[in-house]
Amino acid sequence: APTIGGVLATLFGWRACFAFRMAFGSLALLFAFWRLSETNRHRESAETARQLVQGYASLFRSRLFWGYTLTTSFISAVFFAFVAGAPYVMIELMGRSPAEYGMYFAIVPSGYILGNFLSGRFAGRMGPNRMILAGTFMVLISIAVMAAAFGTGFVHPAALFGPTFLVGAGNGLVLPSGTAGAISVKPDLAGAAAGLAGSCQIGFGALVAPLIGAALDTTAWPLITVMAISSLCAIAPFGLVAGGRDAKPGH
Repeated sequence: APTIGGVLATLFGWRACFAFRMAFGSLALLFAFWRLSETNRHRESAETARQLVQGYASLFRSRLFWGYTLTTSFISAVFFAFVAGAPYVMIELMGRSPAEYGMYFAIVPSGYILGNFLSGRFAGRMGPNRMILAGTFMVLISIAVMAAAFGTGFVHPAALFGPTFLVGAGNGLVLPSGTAGAISVKPDLAGAAAGLAGSCQIGFGALVAPLIGAALDTTAWPLITVMAISSLCAIAPFGLVAGGRDAKPGH
């Protein structure tokens, strides 16, 4: 999407991005309305509001659930911080075009695709905790490389997007295993757990985005700092699940 948006903004102005989204979203809505049928074939067995509240309360009391959820949320915040700050750094500070930004941004989802591929190949063998730990340290190392590049005066898109390939790969390792771990804590509440964990991931992104907007100045250091703090914060909640696939769910 940033690649398409960058080209549209360069050729037709920023309003073209919203026109494209409206057209594409309208087509998606029509497709969903006409082609997607109801997946819940047993609506009579749906949970009552009271059961839902009890289920969420049970999840809120689970240390293991919050260990997985907070870890994935902080790692997700690293990505959202980058999405919020990278356009300003590249376009305003480096003087590059939106189209060029979009082309470079394609590096990030490439890393995420690689991380997801590695998760599919090795998660069953290594277990979720090791995958989460490997992904978290991959993100930390990539941010350290980015800081070193800017610290030596190498202010170039490669210094911004090269390390972020590993941020994407780290997210691809952490998010599938972390989300699966959060859901597996209480399998009978898988839907509630998935919804709550996903909401936290998006919510943490929503928190860091305005922080990036307020902090950015004439350098990339506010962006790097927020990304580094978010990745470091992911380590603390991981302590709640370390060694913990052997722990009993709900503890």
